[in-house]
Amino acid sequence: MDFKDIREHAGADLRRGLTVSLEDRAIGALVAMPFAAFIGIWWNALTWWPNMLTFALTFLIWLPMSAWVAGHLDRANAG
Repeated sequence: MDFKDIREHAGADLRRGLTVSLEDRAIGALVAMPFAAFIGIWWNALTWWPNMLTFALTFLIWLPMSAWVAGHLDRANAG
């Protein structure tokens, strides 16, 4: 599995992540949270926005990222 494969299946993995079990979604959320937190901290350092605005941005990044990770893991484990 390389970057081209990930890029080709990104939309399908996101949709697939919305239909997996709750346990797989929780795993996807735990995997995606450090990356979303890094983006939020980085964005806060660049913009100096208020904390709640940065937190909301981090949360909005984290939700689709966790669904994508769950769908990607489901596809990778299925085949």
